[in-house]
Amino acid sequence: MWVADVVLRRAAQILPLQLSSAALPTDLDEINVPAARAMNLANLDLLESAGRAGDLRGGFWRDLMRACDMLGLDDRMPVLVAEYRAALQRVGASTSPSPDPDMASVAARDQRLHAGRYTAHSGCPACRTPYRA
Repeated sequence: MWVADVVLRRAAQILPLQLSSAALPTDLDEINVPAARAMNLANLDLLESAGRAGDLRGGFWRDLMRACDMLGLDDRMPVLVAEYRAALQRVGASTSPSPDPDMASVAARDQRLHAGRYTAHSGCPACRTPYRA
């Protein structure tokens, strides 16, 4: 129960959003599990709806997936997994190079990286290809 609370709070910091909370009990007999579960469910609903309104990265959705797992909400997991994968694809699409790079520019970049450092016999330690002049 408390792990779910922690990952939900971490996800809320990304937005930033203030979540409802209760004081942590000092005695194990004072723990009200149903109330804590209800609070975590309400916070999860709030974060999920707020997350859909923004363009958030995968870590946010991964925290919500962890909270669902801790709360035993298997029926909500597929939606969160889909959001997580979509976030990863958005990040990958924004940082990936063009799908068909100009081979001459790639060769020129490689030659600049290796120029003067490696002979044809030693090769580059990173890519294991010999330098071609």
